[in-house]
Amino acid sequence: MKERLFYLFFIMLASCNSQNSEVERVNVNPEIILNDLETMMPGGLELTRDYLLWTDPFTIENYVHIVDRKTGLETAQAVSVGQGPEELVQPSLSVYRDRDNSFFVYNANSKKQFKVEITENGLSQEKVLLDYGEGATITRMLPLNGGRYLTFNPEKSNPFTVLGDNDSYSFGKLPHESDITNRYDVFQGTVKYNPAKEVLVYATFSFPYISLYKRKNGKFEMEKEVLFSTDFQIIDGSLKGNTSKKNISEIAFTRDYIVTLQRDYSTDNTDEQTVGRNFDKLPQTIFLYDYDLELKRIVHLGMPVLRLTGDPADNTVYAIGLSPDFVIVKLEI
Repeated sequence: MKERLFYLFFIMLASCNSQNSEVERVNVNPEIILNDLETMMPGGLELTRDYLLWTDPFTIENYVHIVDRKTGLETAQAVSVGQGPEELVQPSLSVYRDRDNSFFVYNANSKKQFKVEITENGLSQEKVLLDYGEGATITRMLPLNGGRYLTFNPEKSNPFTVLGDNDSYSFGKLPHESDITNRYDVFQGTVKYNPAKEVLVYATFSFPYISLYKRKNGKFEMEKEVLFSTDFQIIDGSLKGNTSKKNISEIAFTRDYIVTLQRDYSTDNTDEQTVGRNFDKLPQTIFLYDYDLELKRIVHLGMPVLRLTGDPADNTVYAIGLSPDFVIVKLEI
């Protein structure tokens, strides 16, 4: 078959280039609040009102580790991996930010999800029943305000679905709307929701894209989308990008910023194809965007960073980095 090559031309809906030399760059020394996480690789980092939650995807028991934010001490563990009625095969984690110290664990496509509440008397776990149809290739699920949930499906033209008692609906768009054959692979990414501002942010891992939605009159509407680069093409129906660079791997919210974990390629030209499990080559920078998706500052943490979370009530950011083993750090931005 003769190779067909199509170069993609996008209308730039926003200008936001991480290579911009005019963006303020600062160096910080984060405070280490927990040393030596005992894991081959932390799977995630989340935040409730009083606790940090980090996950270990390589364990059978105690998938979620619960850390007191004030003391830095691990106080409890939760969630077992398995086929049992209270277990999950491939658990993922999100939080109920409008429900204080509760979090949400799920298997995206098994219809087994739980709400876990951290109380003074220990942990309580109850099953969550969500009806999102058969055969859905869902990669992300997260709680919204008011008992609703949101799912993300990178194969659907309207990839987001809000699940409610009587008002389920789909919305949004993919970074590129052509009928490409590898949507599931190239449009996977991270999806985060800030209930205080009713803002939803989606960023792809490898494709150079981020979008911002705001909830208005009970429905989500796109406010802005940013294409960072046009360094990609369609070959025989498959979207191909520059594999030497990656996009955003983590998103966090603070009071004033949307915080992303990104490599600053203007100062760090690491070829992403060489990184693999070499954690020393992870990016060391977080990008601070305002709530209009305008890049305001690039912060260098002085250590490789793997996971990120933030507090929407203030400008505190927590991260999992290497120093030289995995540690949890805290910084004010």
